[in-house]
Amino acid sequence: MGRAGGLYRLDENPQHGEGNVLRDNVAAISCGIYGGTPVLDLDYAEDSEADTDANFVMTGDGRIIEVQGTAEKTPFSQTNSWR
Repeated sequence: MGRAGGLYRLDENPQHGEGNVLRDNVAAISCGIYGGTPVLDLDYAEDSEADTDANFVMTGDGRIIEVQGTAEKTPFSQTNSWR
């Protein structure tokens, strides 16, 4: 079953009560520094080898679910040479 099927079943499952249990959209994006270059929306290979990476997850109405960043190999600052 794909994600859409899982969401449909969650929404229709009577043990979760009446009505729609899905209250908002959710979106996520990753970014990082890979090979000295800033990259948006890292794929798995880039993420696993990135010097630094971060993830941002928010609801459709702008509420923050998660902000997570890690210097996997090399810490960075706003004054890094890649800017």
